[in-house]
Amino acid sequence: RVDDSSYLARFHQEAQAAARLDHRNIVRAYDVDNDKGTHYLVMEFVDGKDLQRLVKEDGPLDYELAARYIAQAAEGLDHAHGAGLVHRDIKPSNLLIDHEGQLKILDFGLSLIEKSDDEFSRVMVFGQDCLGTADYIGTDKAMDSFNVDGRADIFGLGCTFYVALTGKLPFPFKTGAEKIQARMKMKAKPIRQHSPHVPAKIGAIVEKM
Repeated sequence: RVDDSSYLARFHQEAQAAARLDHRNIVRAYDVDNDKGTHYLVMEFVDGKDLQRLVKEDGPLDYELAARYIAQAAEGLDHAHGAGLVHRDIKPSNLLIDHEGQLKILDFGLSLIEKSDDEFSRVMVFGQDCLGTADYIGTDKAMDSFNVDGRADIFGLGCTFYVALTGKLPFPFKTGAEKIQARMKMKAKPIRQHSPHVPAKIGAIVEKM
């Protein structure tokens, strides 16, 4: 898409916006540049695994460990929201954890950036042509991805917390349409039915998210 001037302008605009985020729980973007027509981002390297891979390899996490990871993600999102960004694609594979247990949010390529005229622009830093992942988006975002706020990220983080604690999706249906319909008609199965050892207070937090 390098010949699409509007796309290229958006790439630079949103890459620079991502670079303004400076938080220990967000993968940092250091620079945006090009070399002989190849445009690129210079980003922080995180030596570790994403949360999805951890759960896949090791099974559901201990609830204290899962809570520490989710709390770190919440702090990173709070920073982004304060800067006028809504991530819109929070899911386990976008949460990287290094060998010291530090979590960092990856990929603001689908986020909304609040502009001075109070409008939101679509961020396509990494070239995705969708607006989220069906297993982790709420019905409001599925209906209108351009009129959402930080609560969309809280919902995605709640689904992620559910997966971390149980190893299962909160709405385990096959198609995207079925997943969205399920959110409108039913609640996810209580976490303690999957993982009885999880304290009721944590289950309540996940349910509220």
